[in-house]
Amino acid sequence: MQMGGYNIRCSECGEYYRKDDPHECDPEKLAGHEINKLDGELKKWLATKEGEFAVYYAERRRSEYMEQLALEIPAGGVGSSGVSGGEEAKDQEGQAEGLRR
Repeated sequence: MQMGGYNIRCSECGEYYRKDDPHECDPEKLAGHEINKLDGELKKWLATKEGEFAVYYAERRRSEYMEQLALEIPAGGVGSSGVSGGEEAKDQEGQAEGLRR
């Protein structure tokens, strides 16, 4: 593809330049080009059976994880005894002391 006197496209950054001129990739353009390539490859892979399964499995695992968190953290963010943070630890120490007597 020839655009306004530019006749070579850099395979690294995607910029067009003249064949006779030295070319050095602009870091921002290089990063943007790499992100676009990666995005395209990811979209292609997600359209495969393996990609579809990976999305399904990730969503399932996330759902299971969120359910587990909901079971571990009761409403209000208190511990399992209904007493908050440090008070729960003191309560457990007191119970252990009572068992030792």
